[in-house]
Order: sequence, then structure tokens, then C-alpha cells
Amino acid sequence: MATTKRIIQTATVPLLPLRGMVVFPGMLLHFDVGRRKSALALHDCMEVDQTVFLVAQKNLADDDPRIDGLYDTGVVAKVRQIMKVSNDVFRVLVEGIYRAKITEVIKAEPYFIVGVRERPEPTNLTEVHEEALIRQCRAAFSAYADLAGEDLPAEVMMGVATAAKAGYLADYIAANLPMPVEEKAQILHTLPVIRRVELLMSILSR
Repeated sequence: MATTKRIIQTATVPLLPLRGMVVFPGMLLHFDVGRRKSALALHDCMEVDQTVFLVAQKNLADDDPRIDGLYDTGVVAKVRQIMKVSNDVFRVLVEGIYRAKITEVIKAEPYFIVGVRERPEPTNLTEVHEEALIRQCRAAFSAYADLAGEDLPAEVMMGVATAAKAGYLADYIAANLPMPVEEKAQILHTLPVIRRVELLMSILSR
């Protein structure tokens, strides 16, 4: 029986540099936008299809990062809501859709427009292996929560308990714990699920 080859997604989208945060596929996140470049990128993406490329910047102090000041893997996301907080600040709700990497810079001013290509995770896990990785993730998360004394929200605990895919679970845990940006960016960059789970567990064990 022939298998259908998965189509790798590509897009041309405005880029939004993120300071101090990483967005993962399948996650909803609120954040504030105050930089003029970012506000212009948001405005234009809402005029087209509400799609934007979100990627963390390496230096938090850099107010106008160049392409080489950004991590190489980000997320294509859908802007679900924009609310004006003040004259210069907007609160944005985004939903991560898929991991992607910049393939070309189409325009740099007044904000970045980039071509991106999806970075899909390999789908070679057996059901048994998937379940084993999920158990390992949950056990590591539970041990972290017990030792750190974290009063985690009930919805986070429920999300960990109900996740059905190991890759998504590793992303979900990373997204909801106070980890350094560089470690979250490393997890986002890691495609093989086994390696991603191992990376997460080594971070949690520290």
C-alpha cells in the first residue's frame, strides 16, 4: 500500500523578534508588543492572513536585532487577538502552528519579511516507544514540581496529564516552566522527539 508523502509547508511572512520568550507549536501565548517595527509587522499581518513568524532574539538588551541576532528556529503562528493597552503598546494572543527556519530575508525595513520553511519532527516512533517517552516526561515533570515546590496552575497539570504525543508534551512542559530562553530555544530547535525528551529531562534534573 502506497504511503502519502507529507508536504513541507513554506510561507512568506512578517517576522516578529521575541525578547525573553519562546513560542512552541500548538501553544497559545499572550505577550505585549511595544517596538515600532513589531507593531508595523503585526498591523500588516492582520491585513493579510494573520500569520507571523515568531523567533526569540539572543541578546535581550538588543532593541533592534538583526537576523544574525535571532535564533535559527522559530514558529509560524496565527495572531488570534490584538488589544491596545496604551498609545504604544499592544497585547497580542498568538497560537503557534509549526516549527520553521528562515530560508531568505525578503525585506529588512521597516520590518523583516522572510521566507520560511517548516521543520517537521520525524514520525518514526512506535506506539510503545511513544508511550514510554510520555511516561518519562511526566515522571520528570512530577519530580521537578515536587522538589521545586512550584505551585503550578491546574490547567498546566491537566495539560501534562492529557498530552497524547511525546513531542508535544516536551514542548508543553518547556513552554510552561521558568526556563532560560536559550534552553527553550534549544528544545524548539531539536526535532527528533527522543533527543528532545532527553534534553528536557536533563534540564529538569538540574
